[in-house]
Formats: sequence, structure tokens, C-alpha cells
Amino acid sequence: MDDKGKITVLVADDHLVVRQGLTNILKMNPRIEVLGEVSDGVQLIEMASELQPDVVLLDLKMPELGGIDAVRRLLEAGSESRFITLTAYEEEEYMLEALRAGVHGYLLKDVDAEALNRAIESVAHGEMVLDPRVSKTVQEAMGRSLPASLATKYGLTAREREVMELMLAGLGNEAIAERLFISRNTLKFHTKNIYLKLGVSNRQDAVKALEH
Repeated sequence: MDDKGKITVLVADDHLVVRQGLTNILKMNPRIEVLGEVSDGVQLIEMASELQPDVVLLDLKMPELGGIDAVRRLLEAGSESRFITLTAYEEEEYMLEALRAGVHGYLLKDVDAEALNRAIESVAHGEMVLDPRVSKTVQEAMGRSLPASLATKYGLTAREREVMELMLAGLGNEAIAERLFISRNTLKFHTKNIYLKLGVSNRQDAVKALEH
């Protein structure tokens, strides 16, 4: 947040009318400050790295570099910004790819102004937000369960089983920690124990061990 306690936001969309419309909506919220607008993924990385906004509101499909790839690169570089995709895509594949990349919110472009503002404030304060129309789809796709027999075979605790199920769904560490309401250090503790019990040294081998 800025020195006035406002949530700082960067808007990224390749359509000028959409960018301006979003900016105008957000400027009406006294708790939000729009730092700027960008029209492609490359500009997004440059400006987000420089300005370090609390929240980045971005489209999935943009020129030069897509929104998902931009999110991946920023998070890999250590960005502490939180990301909300605002898109017209309702397909499961896009939702899961975005969540696996590390976004903290997935909204559809016909969201109303009140819901958009509420989502930005929620994400800025550590929550994850999914459009209610796609939440069920994501929950079902990400709810793949680990057979009890496998959990018992390897002596996984209930929490370790939950962590492993989310790994199998393809979620990144940050998303898993947020979904389970645990810290990254706690997640590392559980992950280390899982690897020891499975006799592996990394996530890829752990997933392979439980998929066969």
C-alpha cells in the first residue's frame, strides 16, 4: 500500500477502451490508487518490477507476452504483487493454467464494478477470489483425491495427503499454502516429510510415485 494506506493497482490489457474503463472504475474507489496502465506482457513486467503494485489486474491474452507468462516471470523474480486475471475465457484449461501460474484471482470481464473493487481489496489482503460462475469448475478440477490406500501405504498424515492432492492438481507452492491457510515454512516442512516418506527428492518424482 502507498503512504496514504491505499491499495496500489496496475492495469494490464491490450484494449484501450477496457483499460480506460477499468481505470475510471477503480479511481472512484477512495481506497485504491491506480499506478498506471500497460498494453502487453513485456510492459507489464517492466512496470510491475519498477512500481511494485499491491495488485496487478491483467488480461490473459496480450501481445508480445501473455498475462500468464508475465505472472510466472514476475513471481520467479520475487515479485510480492498479487495478481488477478480479468478475462472472457471461461474454459477450465485457462482457469487452471492461470491458477497454476500463481494468480490470486480469476474474474470474468462482465463483472460489475462493486464486485471488481471488492475482489481487489480481498486479494490485496491475502485472500484468493474466483468468479462464482467458475469456482465450481475449478474446485472440481482441482479436487482430485489421493486414494486412501496410497496415503496409508506411505504413512502420509491427513495434512500431507491434502498437500499431495494439491500437488497432483498442479498448484504451485504459494497457491497450496494459501488454499490450506498455512505459511510457506509450514508447507516446506510438510513437503520435506512427504519426500522422505516417498523416497524422492523433488516434486516431479513425488507426483510420478503417486500417479502409478
